[in-house]
Amino acid sequence: MPSPAIETDRLILRLHTPEDAQPLFALQSDDEMMRHYPSKKTSIEDSREWIEWCLSHHEQHGYGLWALELKETGGFVGNCGLLKQNLDDELLTEIGYFVDKRYWGEGLATEAALASREWGFTHLDVPRLVSFIAPENLASIRVAQKTGMSWWKSGTFKGMEIGVWSITRRAFNGLKSRSG
Repeated sequence: MPSPAIETDRLILRLHTPEDAQPLFALQSDDEMMRHYPSKKTSIEDSREWIEWCLSHHEQHGYGLWALELKETGGFVGNCGLLKQNLDDELLTEIGYFVDKRYWGEGLATEAALASREWGFTHLDVPRLVSFIAPENLASIRVAQKTGMSWWKSGTFKGMEIGVWSITRRAFNGLKSRSG
């Protein structure tokens, strides 16, 4: 069963819909947006298939990437959520985030990643959450750090060298006890 929508101060994290294909393709086909990813999408059909993949991950695992919708406008601004990923024969749960470059620097990726972290540690029995980040992607590293993650190890994922940033359940519980 797919996870429910999550609301933050400025965002709704919800399941993707077919209507997301066009705005998603605009992001996934943009050279600047995709510079830290293995490849960009070359057709709207690629983005439709990607949405289907996201929805099937939700069906199979009960969670996945959510579409990010601005509460104020209802506009699609990217995606964020949790994915099962295999790195070096280890199954990990990744917090992935991807925000329209028009909103870079406004804290939306951090807001969505924090909500995903909270949901993951509340609903999943996982010892840690990770983010796979290209070493030169300093903005994504800052988002990971703001969610309490620290560098864990290096790896190769889909042919790209990555840094694996991580927060353990124990560290998360420590953050919660200090803030509550």
